[in-house]
Amino acid sequence: MSHGMKCQEILEQLSAYIDDELEARLCAEIEAHLAGCPDCRAMVDTLRKTVTLYRECEPDDLPPDVRDRLYKVLRLDDLGEKSE
Repeated sequence: MSHGMKCQEILEQLSAYIDDELEARLCAEIEAHLAGCPDCRAMVDTLRKTVTLYRECEPDDLPPDVRDRLYKVLRLDDLGEKSE
């Protein structure tokens, strides 16, 4: 893309970017965009922290109120109810 990536394009590629599943050229374009876009940079940082928390923590390790709020924000309410 000659004019750089737009925020919507970043959002569409965000999961693959976080999981290191994109080709180097596309990663470089995303990183160039992130360097100048604090909103997208905050989104990437938040998603990375969420993924790290998810990978390192069992749902039962979280206090019930924290788990319920997290599931609600991630729209996983049904999973929270099934795990109890």
